[in-house]
Amino acid sequence: MSELDGDPHARARLDSVEVKRARDGTCRVEVKLTDPSGTPQVGETRCHDTPPALTRAGVQATIQALESLGDARIKLKLTGVKSLRAFDSRVVIVAIRARVDQRRENLLGAVEAPSGDLCRGGVIATLNAVNRLLARELDPGLQTRAND
Repeated sequence: MSELDGDPHARARLDSVEVKRARDGTCRVEVKLTDPSGTPQVGETRCHDTPPALTRAGVQATIQALESLGDARIKLKLTGVKSLRAFDSRVVIVAIRARVDQRRENLLGAVEAPSGDLCRGGVIATLNAVNRLLARELDPGLQTRAND
């Protein structure tokens, strides 16, 4: 994953979020991303078919896909996910603890859930939080420019 193809804003891009429901009341959430080098990554998790569980599962599947990027220095851990009603919308807020080498960072992402889809909202909020870190860590030139 050292090839960034000259992309000054290295980030993971969302390809799809798929929720497959089973008759026993469980779901399988699959998140497909494209990493900064253009390689597809997939994360998958199972959960109960409830809005809070689907929101958390979307976040966990996204973290799993992001950790497949191939950069072993970056470790992510979900510390919290919350959806709440704000005015006439549902908002998803995600807190993630990142470890890069020996440095730790707390990341926060938030998004209005698209069409009330809390699972997809969790995925996008996670990407909003983590992509800033990825851009900085995967594009060394970006770090240099920020320090100038």
